[in-house]
Amino acid sequence: MASYTGVGEDVVFDIVNKKKGPEAINVQKC
Repeated sequence: MASYTGVGEDVVFDIVNKKKGPEAINVQKC
């Protein structure tokens, strides 16, 4: 999921947060 380039990483996480919710937090911790 977070294998995008460093550009707009926060935006990607924001979308994941809206789609997955709690799971997105685990992605950020990784």
